[in-house]
Amino acid sequence: MEIDFTEKNILQKLIFAESYENILLDCKQLAPNNVITDILKMFLHHKLIVAIPIGKSEKSGFMFDSDNMYQYTYRITAKGFKIIEST
Repeated sequence: MEIDFTEKNILQKLIFAESYENILLDCKQLAPNNVITDILKMFLHHKLIVAIPIGKSEKSGFMFDSDNMYQYTYRITAKGFKIIEST
């Protein structure tokens, strides 16, 4: 999978779990909020990041609510690290 400059920079900011608000704030110079949101959803789809419900332990099998992205923190996966290393 190939990722562009903007996607790589966003992915690199997710080494530690980050709230949606912090991601938007940290990446505002890279792209508009709607583009950042779409990139995060694409990362989730390709399992490059995981969404962790705020205030709950990380559990697999929960249903992600893309209409309420503020309810989660986001962190890179091993697959995401491999993508960063290969680009």
